Amino acid sequence: ALVSTQTTGTELEELKRSVQTTESKWGDLTNGFSEKISDIDGMFQGLRESQDGLRTELHGDLEKHKNEMSELRNFKQKLEEEFEKLKGKLNDERKTHEDAQALLTDSLESC
Repeated sequence: ALVSTQTTGTELEELKRSVQTTESKWGDLTNGFSEKISDIDGMFQGLRESQDGLRTELHGDLEKHKNEMSELRNFKQKLEEEFEKLKGKLNDERKTHEDAQALLTDSLESC
């Protein structure tokens, strides 16, 4: 009966050590897993921040592009208006020149 109790005591000690080893390994695995999840969460947070920064930058660039296109359209319109004015002046001067030439021709013919 004594041998049987010692064996049980030894088996119990081995079982306790086995449980402690298993708990220790499980704890290490859980901690490692938690660290990995934390790392991945940090990476996703970094990606979100990067995406937000890029989105803000893109909106700024688009706004700047809209303003520049608007300025370009206004400049083009002013150039077209100036061109039309110059064409009008040129036509007026050509007509004045033709009238003067006709007058000169009439004067010369009447002489």
